[in-house]
Amino acid sequence: MEGKRSGVILCGPNGEGYELTTFLGAGSFGEVYRAENKKKEIILAAKVLPLEGISDKDLILSLMNEAELATKIKHSNVVNVFFAGKDKVIGPYLLMEYISGDTLKEYLLTRIKANSMISLRKSREMMMQIAQGARAINQKLVHRDLKPDNILISDDQLKITDFGLSKLVAERTRTTTFKGIGAICYMAPEAWQLKHNTLKIDIYSVGLIFYEILTLSHPLQSKVTDPSHVEAWRRVHLFQKIEDARSLRSDIPRHLAQLLSRMVAKNTDDRPEWDEIISVLSSDNVESEKNNNMAQIIERAIERRNETEEKRLKEDEERSEEEEREQLYRVSFEQLISSWDNIIDSFNIEFQGKSIKKILLSDSSIEYMLPNAPSIDIVLFSRRDTDINILNGKLMGGGIIGIKGGISVNILLIKKSQEDIYGQWVICFVKINPLYPKQELASALSNPPHVEPFGFSSESDFYEHIAYAGGGGSSGFIYELKTDLEQVFKDFLDTAFSMK
Repeated sequence: MEGKRSGVILCGPNGEGYELTTFLGAGSFGEVYRAENKKKEIILAAKVLPLEGISDKDLILSLMNEAELATKIKHSNVVNVFFAGKDKVIGPYLLMEYISGDTLKEYLLTRIKANSMISLRKSREMMMQIAQGARAINQKLVHRDLKPDNILISDDQLKITDFGLSKLVAERTRTTTFKGIGAICYMAPEAWQLKHNTLKIDIYSVGLIFYEILTLSHPLQSKVTDPSHVEAWRRVHLFQKIEDARSLRSDIPRHLAQLLSRMVAKNTDDRPEWDEIISVLSSDNVESEKNNNMAQIIERAIERRNETEEKRLKEDEERSEEEEREQLYRVSFEQLISSWDNIIDSFNIEFQGKSIKKILLSDSSIEYMLPNAPSIDIVLFSRRDTDINILNGKLMGGGIIGIKGGISVNILLIKKSQEDIYGQWVICFVKINPLYPKQELASALSNPPHVEPFGFSSESDFYEHIAYAGGGGSSGFIYELKTDLEQVFKDFLDTAFSMK
């Protein structure tokens, strides 16, 4: 339990013992204690790393190697990690510089409550310290979890902490056990996509922190209706353009606003390196700011770049949404087939003869080969967003299942609500309405049926005529809907084995 390790003595540098005394707090990546070397009256902070749920020995070894690497980073804007060790009782731990000040998050909250902007001069000083500290860390490793919570302030000096834990951050993210709203607010697009870690991940996070220092607000916060909703944060990081910082604070210099926009660019190649960031932070760029003619040209160039970026992000979002809908459609189809596979498995276990074989003809076409009987074929049609109302839901896709040379039916995927992301499958039996001339109906179909009931075998016929299955309007077909899909499949097996 948190705070229950007080009194434990950990081995420190040169084999010296450090006793855990005061419990200082706990976060996503460990408990923190005051650690005292009473002989030399040295006070450090000890972070005990949580490895619950991580059984991969190679990952743990990699984590310890990264923690050991953190001890090599020495910079005035980085919390000094003196020792990385592993205790047989409490597991891996770090002994680091003890800082008694507030975090940057607490400092910013104080400013927000007082409605007091940080002066440009002080803001630049703070940003410069963070940039220099982050550059020093990135020369050895990727932090991956940079946020105001992980920046400590002591006597106006900012120090970055919790580096050397990116392996643990990556594992928590991958397994969705990564806790803490602060983390998801600052995660770069490529981190959400679980791509390879580079220092550009940290540059993106620091860019967002710089926005907060200058404007006292997170530039994406207003675009998220529920701050605790992980998916909402993922979408804004991936697809929402971040506005020019000057829209929130007019006295921010243009060159500084451009720097921030580049740091939070979605494309990693568009983000600057630390040396350039520090160079821009060091420059007043007064001449360019006063050159009205050049200023006008630059503003137009910025505006054009923003328009291009916004258009590209919108296209990316639409493409991503389409890919997600297509993936869900495929998963729903696989779930349907899985329920029918279970019936086939039961048959094969109990039948003393040749088994039914399942053949994947393509990712949307399946054949069940029955022993001494016609095969059962299934075809999935392309997904479509329609306004076709069936069984109090919207048709979002379908297909056909049929016995070779025999009857067939359509399968329909119905979405009952926005929350119903997978939809519900139903079966539709179709017969020709005897009140309509058969010849007239047959000529309207790509593949006129020979046996009833039947399913529309072409995708175009399906989406054109299945619209009447929900009732309303005059149709040349009679529709019957069934929801017991397993029973329908068993009936198909029975019918196939009964055919002469």
